[in-house]
Amino acid sequence: MKTKRLAKHSFAAIALALLCSVAPVHAQEKTKISIAIIAAPVAPTVVGTVGELKKALESTGNAEITLYGPGSPYSVPGKLSELVEQGAVDIAFGVQQFEAGRFPLNLLMAEPFVVDDHVKGSRAYMKALRNIPEIAAEYRPNRVLNVALASGEQIHARRHVGSVDELKGLRVMVTNPGMMAIVRAAGGNVVALPLPAQYENLQKGVVDAASSSWTSQLAFKTIEVTSYHLQLHSVATPIYLVMNQKKYESLSPELRKVIDEFSTEEAAARFSSVWTRVDEAAIAEAKKRNHETVVIEGSARDALRKRFQPLTDARLLELDQKGLPARRIYDALVKQASQ
Repeated sequence: MKTKRLAKHSFAAIALALLCSVAPVHAQEKTKISIAIIAAPVAPTVVGTVGELKKALESTGNAEITLYGPGSPYSVPGKLSELVEQGAVDIAFGVQQFEAGRFPLNLLMAEPFVVDDHVKGSRAYMKALRNIPEIAAEYRPNRVLNVALASGEQIHARRHVGSVDELKGLRVMVTNPGMMAIVRAAGGNVVALPLPAQYENLQKGVVDAASSSWTSQLAFKTIEVTSYHLQLHSVATPIYLVMNQKKYESLSPELRKVIDEFSTEEAAARFSSVWTRVDEAAIAEAKKRNHETVVIEGSARDALRKRFQPLTDARLLELDQKGLPARRIYDALVKQASQ
């Protein structure tokens, strides 16, 4: 009987030991993090930005990352911030311009001729985010991790365009409000269509030109249907990386550290520099195809800024009259970008 009682105790001890050894395995289950992205996961502008964040999180061995790209109900360009706020996704990489009305003060960074170097401008933008409460407030209740600037817009055309004035009479596809005003002031006709519609409309001659970055020329293959380029770095499109605040707080210190490393001025500059590399590839392709490029820079670009400043002033006044401190924020952004 004594032997049997010992055996029972031994089996119980072994069972308890097995349970204890299994428990840590369950405790180490990977944290699932979902990220909504504005472009396809294979797009260079995603691979070099969110792709790097994904790799860094996965390298800890404690995170499982899911990307939701175009076509997914979790990646709606005009609702990315809202999806994060609702907890439908944990992180979103999006474009402020697509979420009408939510980021009026942030979009002042996209006024014409504010920056001519998007990487330098991205550092300035992150500084502004830290120093100007009204800029950061537009992202709440989400946690804003990073803001940056995509590369500047140029004019890409089917026919020679050697200056802004030569836009007169042309039909120009534009998405930025500031550039819309400039095209109209120059005597051009604005055609408001989404970027994916550029190729077909340029190819068929429905429009004569489009205002977009060099990166877009490769992304949407419009370099195949344009042969003339007016490079003036008119507007740099703001982009953002935001996270659900509760999700961030639920992360382990190790994963929060990774997230924090993507929330710095240098991280913003790295994000922005991805557009630089793709721009360079597009410019090289244009040269290979013997395209004509007219570059507007230095004093000539400064002259354009002064010439069209009244258009920006009018938009600032409109926002001020709505109760937003647009003029003060704009002046602060311009000052920050010039340093």
